[in-house]
Amino acid sequence: MGFSIKHKMLTLHKVLPPENRPVNEVSREKGISVQTIYKKHSINTVFLVLWK
Repeated sequence: MGFSIKHKMLTLHKVLPPENRPVNEVSREKGISVQTIYKKHSINTVFLVLWK
């Protein structure tokens, strides 16, 4: 089961500036692994820049 694009973007917004929260904190909050967040970040960084 995959996450929606909206869910991925909201997760990334928590770990990127201006929130800049620790990845392990967001991982515990969302119930997903740290590796998944880093994977989302690497795949979606370009999309996130274009989306803003």
